[in-house]
Amino acid sequence: MDAAGTLLHPAAPVARTYTQHARAHGVRVDEDAVREGFRRAMARPWPGLRQAGDGRPFWRMVVHEATGSEDPALFEDLYALFARPQAWRVAPGALPSFDRLRAAGIGVAIASNWDDRLRPLLAALGILDRVDAAAISSEVGAEKPDPTLFLAACAALGVPPAEAVHVGDDPNRDVAGARAAGLRGWRWGEDVTRFSEVARRLLRAKGPA
Repeated sequence: MDAAGTLLHPAAPVARTYTQHARAHGVRVDEDAVREGFRRAMARPWPGLRQAGDGRPFWRMVVHEATGSEDPALFEDLYALFARPQAWRVAPGALPSFDRLRAAGIGVAIASNWDDRLRPLLAALGILDRVDAAAISSEVGAEKPDPTLFLAACAALGVPPAEAVHVGDDPNRDVAGARAAGLRGWRWGEDVTRFSEVARRLLRAKGPA
């Protein structure tokens, strides 16, 4: 299960948040320009892991590209904000669906490209206790679509890749990456659109105990 864009969504649009915080620091920016700069930064090649350790070098580049500002105070403000549970919302129906799956003996793991803020964030949002494992790129040392992260999640669950399904919103990192690792890959928003649907399909595939 992917985190950002699937299980977790920003409480407010990222471009709006960046724009508001930039203006609070005296940086005059346009929301459309911030949105485009953010997309450009996320697509930029990066040497090594983007989410290594605390991910600060990568995110500092993103904030600069999006806002045009290298103000350390602005960066720290935004970096701290997205570590807080208030900055995120959990997708509707996700946690009850996880409970249904686990009660039926189907393990649930998160496999995410994220820095070391994710595990405490998952705990603060009440998610960590509702899943069986979390494979996080900053801890594993590999990022999707590298098969390593998917295989780490499977190993943590104790299931072979051929019996696992990864759900995520990115067609390359999540879907193609999962399939290359030997898992099934379902694209969030296309193959499945609700967590109740994810649970229903997996429970149907499992059949009676």
